[in-house]
Amino acid sequence: MAAFAELGVMGEIIRSIDEEGWQLPTPIQQEAIPLILGGGDVLGAAETGTGKTGAFGIPILQLVHENLQNQASSDTKTHGAGQQKAASEFKAAMSAEGLVCVGSSKSGWCGGRANIAVKKGKYMYEVEVQSPGLARVGFSTMAANRDLGKCANGFGYGGTGKRVNNNKFEDFGLPFGDGDVVGCCIDMAGGDVAFFKNGEDLGVAFSLPPHLRGKALYPTVCLKDCQVRLNLGSAAFRFPVGGLQGICQAPAEDTVKVAGEQSSDVSGSTPLAVILEPARDLAEQTFNCMMDYSKYMVDPKIHCLLSVGGTEIRDQAKALKDGVHVVVGTPGRIEDLMKTGKLSCQRIRHFVLDEADRLLETGNLPTIMSIFSRLNKDRAGENRLQTLMFSATLHSAEIKSLAAKICQYPIWVDLKGKDSVPESVYHLVYDIDPTRDTSWGKNDKYPTDEVHLAELRKGTIDRGPIEIDSDMRAGMINPSNPHPLSRSEGIKRLKLAALVKLVDNLKASLVVVVVVVVVGKETTMMDHCLIFCRTNFDCDNLERHLVSLGGGRKFHGKAEKGKENPYSCVVLAGWRSVEERRQNLQAFKDGDVRFLIATDVAARGIDISGLPYVVNMTLPDVAANYIHRIGRVGRADKMGLAISFVATEKERVWFCQKNVKGRGPGGRAPPCDDTRDYEVGGNCIWYDEPAILREIEVLLGKSIEKMPVDMKLNPALLQIKFGESKDDGTTQRVSAHLDQLRPVIQKLTAVESTVQSSFLKLRARFNKARDK
Repeated sequence: MAAFAELGVMGEIIRSIDEEGWQLPTPIQQEAIPLILGGGDVLGAAETGTGKTGAFGIPILQLVHENLQNQASSDTKTHGAGQQKAASEFKAAMSAEGLVCVGSSKSGWCGGRANIAVKKGKYMYEVEVQSPGLARVGFSTMAANRDLGKCANGFGYGGTGKRVNNNKFEDFGLPFGDGDVVGCCIDMAGGDVAFFKNGEDLGVAFSLPPHLRGKALYPTVCLKDCQVRLNLGSAAFRFPVGGLQGICQAPAEDTVKVAGEQSSDVSGSTPLAVILEPARDLAEQTFNCMMDYSKYMVDPKIHCLLSVGGTEIRDQAKALKDGVHVVVGTPGRIEDLMKTGKLSCQRIRHFVLDEADRLLETGNLPTIMSIFSRLNKDRAGENRLQTLMFSATLHSAEIKSLAAKICQYPIWVDLKGKDSVPESVYHLVYDIDPTRDTSWGKNDKYPTDEVHLAELRKGTIDRGPIEIDSDMRAGMINPSNPHPLSRSEGIKRLKLAALVKLVDNLKASLVVVVVVVVVGKETTMMDHCLIFCRTNFDCDNLERHLVSLGGGRKFHGKAEKGKENPYSCVVLAGWRSVEERRQNLQAFKDGDVRFLIATDVAARGIDISGLPYVVNMTLPDVAANYIHRIGRVGRADKMGLAISFVATEKERVWFCQKNVKGRGPGGRAPPCDDTRDYEVGGNCIWYDEPAILREIEVLLGKSIEKMPVDMKLNPALLQIKFGESKDDGTTQRVSAHLDQLRPVIQKLTAVESTVQSSFLKLRARFNKARDK
């Protein structure tokens, strides 16, 4: 396979027809890829399952690959005249008197380090401010953020009279500006960093933490619409301090020198792209896609890193030190790596928010803005920071507000992305009515969150806590009790019973149809179904129930396909460890278990090829999230069936958000066993599913058909092969059309390869001639 940059994006996609099963670019890929390759900011909204990951992943990889191939082109220009070079992010011009550094942006900061550091002794350097604007000067480690002081490894003194470390700005000394000379002094033995203004001692600004004493600290400056000249000691200081020598005069044993700019920001090894995902599972899936896409790229090879919470941060820090080009992760972990200086920000050119609306819904806006503030936004032209936002729904006021903050004139690619689901999905609703079906009163063995007994007891017993025996339970919770709490418990029991009835009834119905329509073919319904629950605790209860129905044999990945249990299941939810979630998702994808029970963590972007069925045990809290849940089926034009159990009355749910894994009202884990309503400080919420259903139907633009009480599907639905492409002749027509196009596409691919190769050679010759 030839390198991606030689064939181009379209050529590689076409070449993947036979290897990966791709045919032609999807509409979102067709629209977004050229725009992203053009360098502009893009917001892409399209139906779930339409290839959004490829729409941003493929062009980013090509741009990163081209950047690595053209490392010689840089926005850094440094020249030496007995003075040490300043860091590479400056547009620097050396004069005979010293090194002049210019931060030309009026809106963003530009910073860099010298290529000599102090590890022992007492030394200084001077900074002369030569123009209006803002400057920040001081010292930092090699791992520090170039925006001096914004992380724990940088110690700066700014022109506004503030000292800053770890993003904490505090009053210090005096303001300085055009014409002033700042002396920057460091005592590695005492661990002090001090500053002088025009010879006036401003005192000690920082005491180095113990772990940084003896570490190499580099002279560092950060500028905003400002020009400064550095003197590291090759010339006499304007305002010498107590006989301190300049850093470049220090003996070799006291310093660390590097050949040129060897910091963690070297373009060949530091990240050029960061992709944020709202959940660990989705981040892992996107990472796997990027690894899969990048396997076609060689000379040089692209290195990707997955960085999420719950994994060993030391391994990720080591990988970043060894060299990474694309980082995929969750916001919290990415921010941690940036704050501690392990993830260098200054050469990042592509910033992607995947499932952007979900990132905001889960409270990540402050973290996103924190990450964005660390990115280098001072570059222009082809090196500018490119921001991309993708999701199935990108039309909220919050998204528009965020886009206004972090994007520059973004282009919207809106392909039916506003609150829509694939037309290949068939929707059904089954009413859960505790007054119509009173069978729940005969069986209290269904595992529920049990948020009703305590509250009913408070209304009938004027005493302290007591044990509730079976007679008391039966008296308070039964179909004859019209109390909403009793009805709510009935709803929970009926939903569990309805799922089993659905699986059994549809299997039996399909057998009849198969005998009539396809004699001799045996299959079963609901052999591969994603089941959504509202909370982690609900997932645990449903798993316990299905396991008990199958004989108590919980799936551990060892049984043959898990088929000995007709209700074999695994859980994908936040309470489970990262490794367990990974194994469970893979077991479901491989067909080792029939049912994957999940919270909304699985609703976003999780790609399960050919998934035929989704069941909503409860409707989502937010109607728009129905779009993401249902989007797990009907992907790539394959038929899907979505069935939702909807309570006819309000349902009361235990919704404690504290970390109490495996606990609940039945497990007695204070204070989360507080079954009062949220409004009064408890942990319970009332859900009005009929109201949520009405909102969902407004989003869909139609009413959802209701299943009959007996759950029998009409014969027409039973004959649909859910999980497979609709057999209407389209597949055959597309295949025939592709066969016709294949020779033409192969010729276009060859032409594109020739053109791009010629362009790269000409550009290399131009750069070589320019640098002479």
